[in-house]
Amino acid sequence: MKLFKKKLLKKEPGHIFAQAYHIDVIVNIYELMAETAEELSKKYLYELMVIPNILEYFYQEWLKTEDSFVEELRESTRNTLKNSQFLRKSMKRRV
Repeated sequence: MKLFKKKLLKKEPGHIFAQAYHIDVIVNIYELMAETAEELSKKYLYELMVIPNILEYFYQEWLKTEDSFVEELRESTRNTLKNSQFLRKSMKRRV
């Protein structure tokens, strides 16, 4: 564990973040595929099994799509900043 931590601390923060994101998305894809597998035919599941490194394939496809979560978060943050009375009161107290 100490060797892993030592190697990790030598890497750039952006690289560490990218790797963490990659792992998180791969785990989410796996979980979604496991949940969805029951709804798919055996024939289709067998067809999926021949895709080399299927989780990485789905990850690369994900990277090509627009991330609606980020857009929803951005919109929510903008609306909160514009409309929050609490923030306005808080900002007035600081000035």
